[in-house]
Formats: sequence, C-alpha cells, structure tokens
Amino acid sequence: MAEPKSVENRALGKQIEAERIAADLSQREFAKRSGINYETFRRIADGSRDINITQIIGAARTAGITAEELIRRSLERVPQILQREMSEAQATNVVEFRKKPQEMTGAELDALTIDKAAVEYNDESTEPEADD
Repeated sequence: MAEPKSVENRALGKQIEAERIAADLSQREFAKRSGINYETFRRIADGSRDINITQIIGAARTAGITAEELIRRSLERVPQILQREMSEAQATNVVEFRKKPQEMTGAELDALTIDKAAVEYNDESTEPEADD
C-alpha cells in the first residue's frame, strides 16, 4: 500500500469528492470535465494520491468555485480528519481482556507471564538516579 498522504491532501480529496456529489456528477464525468484521468481522480478523491495545481484548478472550475475557495473549504476539514484519525488510533490501542485468568489456557497464561516478566525486567534495568 502507498504511503499515506498529508492530512491536507486527504482533506482536499474529500472536499473535491463533496463538490462532485453536490454537482450531481459521477466520478468519471467530474474527472473528465476537470481534465483529470479517471483513475488519478479516484485516487485523489480517496486521499491516496497527491494533487497538483492544474488538477486543483480543473476540479474547482468543474465545481463552479475558485481554486482558493476549494482549498479554503478543504482546510476547514483538517481538524475533523485529525480528530477522527486520533479516535481510530486510540480505539486500535485499547487492550481487551475477554477471559478471566481461570478461563485461560496454559499457553495464554504463559504469554501473559512472559509479557509481565519483560515489563518487570525493563523496570529493573533502569539505573536509579544518584543522590548528590
């Protein structure tokens, strides 16, 4: 998978997609009218491809707005995108305990014991600060 693009590029792609929907055009038709290859447009709209100034101007004209307005609207989306991404990241970092220790298999208990031992080892390997 390609490296994620900047939040600004993803916001611009989302805004262009919103403008396309508001114009009641298919992705193919919007891309054609904007002078952008369909596959390129699709990747811009989903945030997986950078967009250049010529494409921004073409998309803005097709949407009936200026390039400046398209960029302004897209930048308003940035905080929402960042907030959503932070929430998604936090959700993936939550540890769930689905079983009580007495319900775990020996291998599951061993894995927990190994993890705990690694944490304790790391804690003990930190040298105490010397008193001056």
